[in-house]
Amino acid sequence: MAQEKSTNISKFTNSLMEFLINAMADRHSEARHIAQRLNNLKVYMDPLKVTEPHFFVSIGISEACYSIETGKKMDGSLGPEDGYVSRWAGRSNIANELKAHWKKLLDSAQEEEQEEAVKKALDMLPTRKDVGPQEVEEEDDLGVDMMGTGRSKFKRDRGKRRYLYKGELLDLTPEEYAALLEADALEAEQNKDFDSDI
Repeated sequence: MAQEKSTNISKFTNSLMEFLINAMADRHSEARHIAQRLNNLKVYMDPLKVTEPHFFVSIGISEACYSIETGKKMDGSLGPEDGYVSRWAGRSNIANELKAHWKKLLDSAQEEEQEEAVKKALDMLPTRKDVGPQEVEEEDDLGVDMMGTGRSKFKRDRGKRRYLYKGELLDLTPEEYAALLEADALEAEQNKDFDSDI
């Protein structure tokens, strides 16, 4: 799976914080104290850690993982907030929103994975800068160029160079390569004239 960053989901964080404050507070002053304690509450999903539909809740140094399907705690502990988080996740509107977000997260991870695969495939293809109609040099184990010309001794002796022509590497003299390009240009011009006659 693609490297999906686990990020805080603010709409769930805000909803859970509001639910916890309302469920746990009896008086106004206690609500303020609970709000301060939950100030660093975070809700996030991380498909790299757990593959089944889930969400993580962290409060300070405590963290727990809950199943989206059942709302039950799968791992970790939040202390007294555990039961309240399960109740919050069991609400139908919250459960539906969590499922929808999980699906979006997986879809975006798959898209990223596909984009990464395409990028890797494209990176493996030679670029025009790497290989093109210009001369293509080969690495030779023998015939090391000691003259600094950039061509092996064997190629200098033959007078031929390696050119990329229609997807194939060919050993040609510069004159032979020029003749091929000229023939291609004539053929393209004839095809252009033929298409305009039709």
